[in-house]
Amino acid sequence: MDRRHAIAGLAALGILLIVVAIGSYKGWFGAGPQGDLVSSYGPDARRGNGQDKTGGDTSGGSDQGKPELGNSEQGPVPQVGDVNPATADQPIVYAIEGYVTTVDGGGVGDATIEVLKNRSMLFSHQALQFLENLGRPDVPLALQTTDASGNFRVIVPGPGRYFLKAAAVGYSSVVEGPIRVHQAEPIAALSIPLPVGYSITGTVTDGGGRPLGDVPMFLMQKGNLGHSYYNHEATSAPDGSFAFHGLEPTGYVLMVPPQAEGAGTHGTLIPRLSAPTSGLEVRLEGGRRFSGRVVEEERPSRGIAGASVTLLNPISYAQTKTDDNGQFEVFINGRDAECVIEHGGFLLHESRVVMSSRRQTFVLDRGAALSGRIVFPGGRPAADIELGVLQSSRFLGSLHTTRTDGEGRFELRGIDPSELVYVLPRVDGYWVPFGSVTLSDDAQDIVLEPTQVLTGTVVDTDGRALDTAWLHLEPAGGKMQSRAAYWLRGETGGWTNSRGEFVFDDVLPDIDYVLRASTAGVADGSTVLHGVTDEPVTMVLARGATLDFTLRDPEGAAAPSGAILVASWEGAPDIFRTPGGLLEGGHRFHADSYGRVIIDDVPAGHATFYFVCAGYVEQTLGIEVEIGEIYTRTVDLELAGELIVTTVGSDGDPVPMTMVRVASKAGFSASRRSGPLGVCGFASLPTGLYTVSASGFRSQEIEISGDSFEIELESR
Repeated sequence: MDRRHAIAGLAALGILLIVVAIGSYKGWFGAGPQGDLVSSYGPDARRGNGQDKTGGDTSGGSDQGKPELGNSEQGPVPQVGDVNPATADQPIVYAIEGYVTTVDGGGVGDATIEVLKNRSMLFSHQALQFLENLGRPDVPLALQTTDASGNFRVIVPGPGRYFLKAAAVGYSSVVEGPIRVHQAEPIAALSIPLPVGYSITGTVTDGGGRPLGDVPMFLMQKGNLGHSYYNHEATSAPDGSFAFHGLEPTGYVLMVPPQAEGAGTHGTLIPRLSAPTSGLEVRLEGGRRFSGRVVEEERPSRGIAGASVTLLNPISYAQTKTDDNGQFEVFINGRDAECVIEHGGFLLHESRVVMSSRRQTFVLDRGAALSGRIVFPGGRPAADIELGVLQSSRFLGSLHTTRTDGEGRFELRGIDPSELVYVLPRVDGYWVPFGSVTLSDDAQDIVLEPTQVLTGTVVDTDGRALDTAWLHLEPAGGKMQSRAAYWLRGETGGWTNSRGEFVFDDVLPDIDYVLRASTAGVADGSTVLHGVTDEPVTMVLARGATLDFTLRDPEGAAAPSGAILVASWEGAPDIFRTPGGLLEGGHRFHADSYGRVIIDDVPAGHATFYFVCAGYVEQTLGIEVEIGEIYTRTVDLELAGELIVTTVGSDGDPVPMTMVRVASKAGFSASRRSGPLGVCGFASLPTGLYTVSASGFRSQEIEISGDSFEIELESR
């Protein structure tokens, strides 16, 4: 196998998997860190067009004088076969239809269409429980394939927000959404262009280089760990070969579960794909044995049975439960790992452990107890309700859950007295203000307080009501506050009525929310609500601008297929960069085969655009946008360089887990940690003179100019 490909496949392994996972906050808790994946082709994928196949109006109903939101006043969510109140005898069929095309506009037949549920920022009290579900995709709500011309029509369960995933052999899969269907517009139409897909091929071997067949593997986009929209599965052939097709030109994490007793889970971080086909060798090594015992602090001789033990490092993870004596044994690759131990009634244990043959003892502290009674105003007990208590931790936050009894009483142990306590009763129309409960030795009555109703209107700049505008209300603020709000209520959305009015029931009063609004013909808008009051909110949406970009390579030709534009403006999801250098958030658009990206309805103000194309240097452009203007820009792409660095000890052996830094004279810098073979990689480097350094190693200077280079850093 080509050494460059083999090394590149293992490059950048040192980015801690836990940082990748936890750092991509939206990756776990949201529908995805990428925000709305909006296509620049055809009808806006986020809205229905209000027409059936014959072009007839399907808006259906007269206004009932009430906002069309999924609140408690509206009653049950309508399902397929519900009667449209406007016609009284015609059942409503909710569907998404459209066609799948190549970037040149040709139809793609036999493409798979999956309807996926919009996901909220839910999280588990098992801090790393998501690892048990690696590679297990969600069951689609509906499944369909396109005809020979690329057309499809898929029935959805009812009104709401959906994601649509399109995939075809030889193409990168695309997820569009959220797609909104509702009673006034039960048919949503869109066009989905599929860019040509990238591939990863390779061989699975054991520690001696012998091929291993029938090995399952899961490939996930880096930054979307546990986010099943982008998962790919494969199994190695008898000769050890495997292949993943239809990939986007981005970074990935390849996970291989333990293959035998005594083996650890293998993880490989794959840098951004820079060629249509990338080779990779996956060598499975025997895991290191790690054992221990979990005991109580008050009685160290007594083991804790059934405690959850999770170990995680950049290249492996392991999970188990303690036996009746509190003992456990796992096998994991690597020299050290993050260790998380959980058990009901005890404080969460978090530490970094070094792999050794000695059995280690972990002591769990029972912490404090929180007990009391949940009552409604007036003293009536809140009987048999679910109750959560949230505290912060290094990972996701420690969430304890229980239920009240018939008198509204509860007791929870394992509360950390040094951390703030959020008491979270799941009672419609009521809540307990965050942080208002303090620990006490005595049982206390906790009185529920009523939540708030948020009302308002959406209008244009002339004051005209905007009907069928989509509203999305999402908790904001600090991590603890937003996590607590998501656990209690999640995020919610709905539509304005014909008078532009909207209503959200059961809103938590004293926390921050982001309220976003969008509809056809105007730019999206958003506002941050610092607490919700009785005062109605008015959102004014203005006409936007049109931006027309053309991407060209250094020879003046259209940028190659797969070029992506990531955009951010006021009201758009924030853009941030992961530790691995990938852009997350914002709105995303694909360039067509002519290298063009056209974006409509961009709001006034400052907008930032990032142009990303495999093999080329990322370009950034800022534009001050004015209403009604058309902006045409040509973006010239620069060929990127690639640098593979191997850290070598004085004995000539590779030194793994070494932090390597590259810095150019022009101010560009990046850092990576070397993997198990002492290798790390840097892609998309601009042309220039770079200094490559690592603590304890001799620095080197190298000129990078749009090609692949390899160097070794030797220890001092």
